Amino acid sequence: MFSVLSILNVKDLVALSGAHTIGKVHCGAFSKRLFNFTGNRDADPSLDTRYANFLRTKCPNPSDPATTVEMDPRSSLLRQPLLSSSYTKTGPLSV
Repeated sequence: MFSVLSILNVKDLVALSGAHTIGKVHCGAFSKRLFNFTGNRDADPSLDTRYANFLRTKCPNPSDPATTVEMDPRSSLLRQPLLSSSYTKTGPLSV
């Protein structure tokens, strides 16, 4: 993987990173962050509490493989600053 990164320029990296902020993600990809992060039936403390509660309403436990949520809860379009959801703790996937 590192050999691939060494041939990419900044524009390539921004495009690749940005593509991972658009679209939907299956609940199963992050359900552990909502329901059993440390093995004690708790949520990941790096998630905003209100957002974690919102995700629990959309993604039941155990997760349905067909259920998806938006990668960016504010928009399905790339109009936000890159990875801003990660900075505000409102993205389903961790960075």
